[in-house]
Amino acid sequence: RAPRKGKAKPKAGHTTRRGRPCKLTPDVRQKILEALRAGNYQYIAARYAGVGPRTFATWMASKSPSFQQFQQEVHEAENAAHVAMVARVMKAAESDAKHAQWW
Repeated sequence: RAPRKGKAKPKAGHTTRRGRPCKLTPDVRQKILEALRAGNYQYIAARYAGVGPRTFATWMASKSPSFQQFQQEVHEAENAAHVAMVARVMKAAESDAKHAQWW
């Protein structure tokens, strides 16, 4: 459904459809990605940003183009955390082989 003529464009995090505005605001997005880059689980990152785990899971399962960029950013943040943690473990293993057991 197209918005009426003369109506202002929706603000970030809002949609043109009726009902509750989307909770995925730029601030929420930033907090979730920050937590994921630090190595947290998705449900912890969602809670840190003030979003329920079910809402986050809905966003990740959505086929809507408005969520596809977010999904890509989530995967990139998780991959960055993984690479950083593996590097940390491997560096620790240089001085003590017991750390390599995590790899």
